[in-house]
Amino acid sequence: MRILLLTPGDPFNHRSWSGTLNSITTTIQKLGHEVLWHGKIPRGSLLLRLKIKLYNLFTREKYRWKHSIEHSKRIGKIITARIENINYDLILVIAASTESAFVNINVPIIYISDATFDSMVNYETSFSNISSRSIEEGNYLEKKILQRSTYILYPSDWPINSAIKYYGISEKKIIKAKFGPNIPNLPRISELKDINIKQEKILKLLFVGVKWNSKGGPIAIEALKKLNERGINTELTVVGCKPKGERCNGLIIIDFLDKSNEQDLKCIWDLYYSSHLLILPTRNEAVGIVFSESAAFGLPCIAPKTGGIPDYIEDNITGRLLELSANGKDYADVIENIWNDKIKYKKMKIASRKKYEQELNWTKWGEQFQLVLDKINNGLN
Repeated sequence: MRILLLTPGDPFNHRSWSGTLNSITTTIQKLGHEVLWHGKIPRGSLLLRLKIKLYNLFTREKYRWKHSIEHSKRIGKIITARIENINYDLILVIAASTESAFVNINVPIIYISDATFDSMVNYETSFSNISSRSIEEGNYLEKKILQRSTYILYPSDWPINSAIKYYGISEKKIIKAKFGPNIPNLPRISELKDINIKQEKILKLLFVGVKWNSKGGPIAIEALKKLNERGINTELTVVGCKPKGERCNGLIIIDFLDKSNEQDLKCIWDLYYSSHLLILPTRNEAVGIVFSESAAFGLPCIAPKTGGIPDYIEDNITGRLLELSANGKDYADVIENIWNDKIKYKKMKIASRKKYEQELNWTKWGEQFQLVLDKINNGLN
């Protein structure tokens, strides 16, 4: 099948959408399908961006040009012109409600995203203090593409509930397909480190995230300090960002690592392999590929019960889910409890790897995607 990807990011670039776009593309190609792309989408027109800048200045509210009807119609015309001479059987829209809403499409549509516009409003920082007009237009575009889609694939219950309850989308056209890790050459189960925590002299915590504050970095630092104060020799390795002014005993900062770079990839692999727990007290999270990656290495995760995270961490089984209001002491308490119970810790490691093998991998995602294609080919809507 010839599948045309409609997405603002380059699906052949390993960095697009934290690597998820490329993982989806590679998985579809492994299924034997040909993947096409319409090319880079231009930014909003200069006039539109100027109008919105003035609007934001005078109203003191945010109007998101990326989710405006004017921008959507303009991009719709551009993409329609680009694809009219391309031969394809199906369009796969990935996280592109604005870009796809007004594209002229006469073939089945599969829509993939990790969130809905409604679920992001006042949840993620860039979606806060948005004007009522911007919210209205963003929801209009979201509903338009959801209604046009033959099937919709979401990686967690969080956007599924929003699509059904807020946009009135039928459950019959929604499939939950969880995302896998965006790391190549993952370890076989025989390669995983068998840790006897009674013999470990240092508790090694791993924090992976680009946005320090929104990923709950200060809370992780507080947990680190509490654990060391209690006599538990603890290290916290931060990967992906460089927190300003944060210095304390046991803190290791590595900054950004590029998964497409062989040396950086080896460093990432070694960090997952040698760490004992992943801590990510994130303030908001649609999915968090880091949880799938951790599971592949049998690494239990400690994170809040928010967004799509509960589909990736099973509380008291593959890690711990805390309330969003939990502070550093709360995280330290939970970590100390796990670290002092070698039986519980080993069970969590085994369960984490099992969850990866059964749910959190791209092979499983590909199987679900192929089932959707088969339904479309057989006319089962």
